[in-house]
Amino acid sequence: VRLPHAPLDCISRVRFAPVQGNNLLLVGSWDAHVRLYDVAQGRLTGLHKLDAAVLDCTFMHDTARFLSVGLNKRLATCDFQTQQETLIGTHEESIKCVEFQAATQQIFTGSWDRTLRAWDARQPGRPCSSV
Repeated sequence: VRLPHAPLDCISRVRFAPVQGNNLLLVGSWDAHVRLYDVAQGRLTGLHKLDAAVLDCTFMHDTARFLSVGLNKRLATCDFQTQQETLIGTHEESIKCVEFQAATQQIFTGSWDRTLRAWDARQPGRPCSSV
């Protein structure tokens, strides 16, 4: 499938929406953008620009908001509709991966600083724990 408005640099992550029967695909790339595609209709439905390459991204509760991490060392939640970005926390080095656990509202990040951190999505600022 060839999607419109393809990334201008390497793709670092693709994730389908966690909602049953949904055809949305979240795409993070080294061109510092996170894109949201409707694969069934073959169109771009969301685009968010960050300040550095995106290494990972994932949906939160629904398809309106997502988490992004990357070379900027920041964990942020973003909204495609409002383009609002909220900083949840940082690492000392680039953040390689992110996962969201809906049942506990926890976010987990792994960084090139050799730490794994757990964050509470409801209380940005400091990690709940760090290994």
